[in-house]
Amino acid sequence: MSQSLTVNSVVVHLVVVYRPPKSRVPCFIQEFAEYLEILSASTGKILIMDDFNIHVDRPDSSGVAKFLSMLESFGLTQHVIDATHIDGTH
Repeated sequence: MSQSLTVNSVVVHLVVVYRPPKSRVPCFIQEFAEYLEILSASTGKILIMDDFNIHVDRPDSSGVAKFLSMLESFGLTQHVIDATHIDGTH
């Protein structure tokens, strides 16, 4: 889901994403990258609020490394640094 709004003459694209835990990470990364490609063609800032269900605190995992690399390729940054799960993971 996404919504665009203008704040002080700046367009902000708000994006909400949920990836179910049992869905395939490689497929999600590909589909999300395709969506970001379309979104990045528009002007303005992008703010993504998500539950990717990807443990970014484990960068040695190939799925995590590919996901973080994909975010970086779009100039996006993962800002969550504290645990977001009862088990203490991101």
